[in-house]
Amino acid sequence: MLQQRRIRLVLKDWGSMIWATNPSATKDKEWAIAFSVFLILILVMDKTLGAAYYFCEGRIKHHGHQASTERELFQDLVRLTQKELFDRCKEIFHWKFKTRKGGKEACNPIRDGIDAFQGKSKTVDHDVVRFVGELQHVVGEYEQDVRLHRSSGRDEESEYTDGGRLACVFLDDFLSH
Repeated sequence: MLQQRRIRLVLKDWGSMIWATNPSATKDKEWAIAFSVFLILILVMDKTLGAAYYFCEGRIKHHGHQASTERELFQDLVRLTQKELFDRCKEIFHWKFKTRKGGKEACNPIRDGIDAFQGKSKTVDHDVVRFVGELQHVVGEYEQDVRLHRSSGRDEESEYTDGGRLACVFLDDFLSH
């Protein structure tokens, strides 16, 4: 119940942030801020799932708790976090910025570069240009891992202990398929 309340609050705040209008903010800055905030939120979700996985396994191994019950509770947390929080926030982001579209409506600077902001901002902020360039470099360098939805080449004990798995899922949406 506590997790569900937290998720509702995060979704409400995320929606408010995404739809807040600031007349002085250009589309490129809005995108960069929303992207950064969401990426940090995703990394927190990844770390939370990893900690919950170890907590679950620790209760089974060291405290004799029923494995099926503990793992079922953990899977409920995974479902709540991934489906009710991550997937919804991700869809709100993509809908707001039309990152999955092609043509003039699209705003996918990771795929299209700074040209993605043409017609949406008179000029693109220098910091946003640098930010997009660095994102393109990192995503390009780790494209295989991003497409495989894993943040490192090493084998993890569980997919939930990969601290960048959901970030890779999100970044994969920006690549051409």
